[in-house]
Amino acid sequence: MSIVLLTEPFSGGGGGSGTVTSIDVVGGTTGLTTSGGPVTTSGVITLGGTLSVGSGGTGAATLTGILKGTGTTPITIATAGTDYQAPITLTTTGTSGAATFIGNTLNIPQYSGGGGSGTVTSVGQTFTGGLISVGGSPVTTSGTLALTVAGTSGGMVYFSSASAWASSGVLAASSLVIGGGAGAAPSTITTGTGVVSALGVTTNAASGIVVKDSSGNISTNATFNGFTSVAASGTTITLTAASTPVYSVTGSGGQVIQLPNATTLPNGAIFSFNNNQSSGAITVNNASATLIASIPSGGYVTVVLLSNATSAGSWDRHDQTPSNTSWSTNTLDYPGSITSATWNGATVAVNRGGTGAATLTGVLKGNGTSAFTAAIANTDYQSPITLTTTGTSGAATFNGTTLNIPQYSGGSGTPGGSNTQVQFNNSGSFGGSANFIWDGTNVQLGAQGALRFADADSSNYVAFKSPTTVGTNVTWTLPGADGTSAQVLSTNGSGTLSWVTQSGGGGGSPNLDGGTPSSNYGGITAIDGGTP
Repeated sequence: MSIVLLTEPFSGGGGGSGTVTSIDVVGGTTGLTTSGGPVTTSGVITLGGTLSVGSGGTGAATLTGILKGTGTTPITIATAGTDYQAPITLTTTGTSGAATFIGNTLNIPQYSGGGGSGTVTSVGQTFTGGLISVGGSPVTTSGTLALTVAGTSGGMVYFSSASAWASSGVLAASSLVIGGGAGAAPSTITTGTGVVSALGVTTNAASGIVVKDSSGNISTNATFNGFTSVAASGTTITLTAASTPVYSVTGSGGQVIQLPNATTLPNGAIFSFNNNQSSGAITVNNASATLIASIPSGGYVTVVLLSNATSAGSWDRHDQTPSNTSWSTNTLDYPGSITSATWNGATVAVNRGGTGAATLTGVLKGNGTSAFTAAIANTDYQSPITLTTTGTSGAATFNGTTLNIPQYSGGSGTPGGSNTQVQFNNSGSFGGSANFIWDGTNVQLGAQGALRFADADSSNYVAFKSPTTVGTNVTWTLPGADGTSAQVLSTNGSGTLSWVTQSGGGGGSPNLDGGTPSSNYGGITAIDGGTP
């Protein structure tokens, strides 16, 4: 095999283009070899060697005869009589004895029937067992032997003796046949205990036939209904009269089940549905797709057919206690919520959402899991407060349920200063200053006033204040979070500050403790007269 390659310009599907300058082919692990490569302008690459079994070949250069695979090694020639059956030669030597098979030769003797000869002059037939008679016997030249059967239509052939046949009388249709005993004809029976006796099985016993008593009742230990467990799906399950009557639904997401055509069921037919889904309801509809019951997760509902007059039927539903409910004498333990119910029992415990008390008057007091009690005013809770405003000075007082807040005045009672000035105590009267104003949003300290932060005992402070002259208003907006160690505040020239890592030529850092600034380092300029 040869591969012809021509090197011509090409364009790819991605919009690029170029020229192939060299192409070569290698055989890899296939067992094939190549020659003639690489091709740099034009030429032929020739394949040689033998394609290995692992690459879909035989692994052999030449093969003659029936082939034999040997796993991953090269295919070999199979051996006749060992790996496969060689062609068989049939012989017919001899007239007796068993057939033989030696090597690939099968010999079957030419068996004969004794080697006698003669002429038949008469053939006859007789039958002495009854019911069957022979006609045309004997045949001396040519003819036909005819057998004739004589019996009772609808009867049964039986042995009337050890060597004779006879026919019984007519047997009733759809009846159970009962043997008559030795020499007696069989008969039929349709009703009564004779039917059961005829079957040879004891009634109402282990492995026996169950028979109703005179009142139409059957007594037994247990009967078990058919049961089906299915995982919820988006496909409606349609029941028939042949469906199991008990269904358990697992999984989640909900399941729709349609009841059988009611006309195919007896009145009183019962179907039960157990919702074991983690979430989702079982929707039970009648044959007309009308809702009969919606069963939530954990619920168990039984439906009973009251009337089978129509295909939809008339169904009655009965709910069982959910799977998370326990019920014992005088105790129903249900951790869920109860709606549309009237409670006529004892008090509901606190751990079930009740108060645990039969009567309660006043403000209630919880006591953990114990019953609620009436709270004590001014001990467990504050009684309603009466507010008074007696006096114009002194501290506010609170006695019992009376809170007195004097009607404080600021001297003349009139704010000092002008509009927006913050008020302060000015010798017992309201005072205001044009150097401390608030416009409802912004606070301003005037006349180069400092914003001071005192130390723990207020003996000293640190402060910020504006320069002597400000050419235009400037507002700095602080960063929204803290920076990392050694970062400094930097402005973007528009009033927005951010944390940056300082950097500068020669690895130096700004000198902020004296001298005259001469350069800027990473946006940080010496600000206190220092020399960088």
